[in-house]
Amino acid sequence: MIQLKHLILLPILAATLLFIISGSILFGLIFALILGLMYADFLRRGLSSAKEEQEEQRIPPELQHISARDEDYLILGLNPEASLAEVRKVYKNLAAQFHPDTGKYLSDEQRRTSEEAFLRIREAHDRIMHSRTADQKKITY
Repeated sequence: MIQLKHLILLPILAATLLFIISGSILFGLIFALILGLMYADFLRRGLSSAKEEQEEQRIPPELQHISARDEDYLILGLNPEASLAEVRKVYKNLAAQFHPDTGKYLSDEQRRTSEEAFLRIREAHDRIMHSRTADQKKITY
């Protein structure tokens, strides 16, 4: 999908092709160099903004004291006293909402965000279910 900021490259690309077709190889190469430098700058800015987004997605300081188990319940939007049936129900709803196969018409960035959310939801569910079954085994023995 072409982003709006990449549309600025189209006139330069057209000028490059025009110069090359008309036989002015030198001007064509100059415009091709400008085009390459601009595209490299777009890519560099995109990578730096992606790194900034990852840093923003880190756990805020006020939530860092929360244990992994409590964080799992926060991810699913449940309280720690929720029953296994509630955990399964919420997981099914969230998994259906964020599953990668349901985002066919999303942009690449939206699809990537949805996949990351689905993975976090699945991992939180797995940890909760594992800890609950481990707690139940301790009780039965």
